[in-house]
Amino acid sequence: MCITNWHGLDPEKEICLLKYGLLVRWDRRSKSYQCLYKVSRNKWGVSNITPNQLDNILFEDWFEIENLQKFTGTPLSVWIGLSFEKKLYNLINFCGPIDVFGTIYNFSSTREACKLARVDFSPEYSMI
Repeated sequence: MCITNWHGLDPEKEICLLKYGLLVRWDRRSKSYQCLYKVSRNKWGVSNITPNQLDNILFEDWFEIENLQKFTGTPLSVWIGLSFEKKLYNLINFCGPIDVFGTIYNFSSTREACKLARVDFSPEYSMI
């Protein structure tokens, strides 16, 4: 198997998906994380990113490290040592999925996101 199981900020996949809007799993073949993330209501994206690509966002000309530290309440020296999932969650919430992953062309519905993550779907999930 080349792809590991979905996981996130909470031990429960359903909570990660529906409360935090983020699940990740390691893809051994591409040596990157496949990320399932919420873009807006009933709209989800799937993208791959490596830990180095994630950390390099901090060095983009447009990125303001001081504001990230204020947003997260965490000094950069501590933030760098956080788990991949926590850093990704912070960056998506701080600057948005487009600045993290780039333009998204193919969106999935909440039903499709649940199916991909193997989370039982309930119609009210589409309203979150």
